Amino acid sequence: GHNDGSLRIWDFTRMRIAKITAHDKPIKDLTLDDRGRIYSTGSDGLLKRWDLRQNTMFTASGLGCTKRTTRYPGGKILVESDALYILDPENESFQALSLPPDAEISDLSVYPDGRIVTALSDSIGVLAPDKASCKLSLIQAHARTTFGCLTLGSKILTCGQESDELYDLRISGTEFFIKHEFDKLSLQG
Repeated sequence: GHNDGSLRIWDFTRMRIAKITAHDKPIKDLTLDDRGRIYSTGSDGLLKRWDLRQNTMFTASGLGCTKRTTRYPGGKILVESDALYILDPENESFQALSLPPDAEISDLSVYPDGRIVTALSDSIGVLAPDKASCKLSLIQAHARTTFGCLTLGSKILTCGQESDELYDLRISGTEFFIKHEFDKLSLQG
């Protein structure tokens, strides 16, 4: 994605760059799905899907002002706007996941089992969506703010700010992971 709103596609076999006018404003995020289609979100708030093999473009509606996308298990795409949405590209449907009203997401990461880790301003949110609902668990993160998060197996790596002059990385996981897995087992029984 480019600041002028275009997609730049590198063709390594022919050693050239194709430029596609994608958005009216700068592109914020790009994601590639399992079938090689590109999803773009722009500062214009739109989510677009580009299928370069079929030479088609689809603009998703009903998602609000989109900010970020990432891959989600099962060939789906996770989209952040005023809420989180799990988009199923095959039937162009989506599942809305609600967040606390004052939640401001600064980053997202997804576990292979579908749990979503969100960096919120003062905590880490772990969402466990299913077909009917979405359970949210909060983990204390950085004292001032949390900027980013990354899932690493049973661990969650975060970066954030503790005070005016102190920024740090944290690794959370083992104790929380064991408790969460135990809770999942108790829900199944």
